[in-house]
Amino acid sequence: MKKTYAQKINQTKRKELLEKIEDAISFHEKFKNAYFFDPPSSASSRRSYEKQNQRDIKFAYNGMNYSYRGYVTCSCKNVYYYGTFSVDKVIKDVRAFKKIKEELISAIEAYESKHTTE
Repeated sequence: MKKTYAQKINQTKRKELLEKIEDAISFHEKFKNAYFFDPPSSASSRRSYEKQNQRDIKFAYNGMNYSYRGYVTCSCKNVYYYGTFSVDKVIKDVRAFKKIKEELISAIEAYESKHTTE
């Protein structure tokens, strides 16, 4: 049986990658319907909201470079979300990250079940 890349890397690295991927996916899921959100009322609150709600995540996995850039902008009436997932500078969608997440979770669970003593 051929090992996946997730099985070849150490457990600490798996957990770090999983944390980054989950952050990107959860940010995307939270703001994908941002157009229907109510923006903060004052201009300074809107700028603060924009500054707090942005992500720039990059990592290498299996010889490829993955990145996610997500940010929010606010007008007086609407909140806008922009998110870009890419693999080696080719634009993809969230499924690319979800696929890696599944691989990492199964590798982590396999490792922990193998190395836990009862």
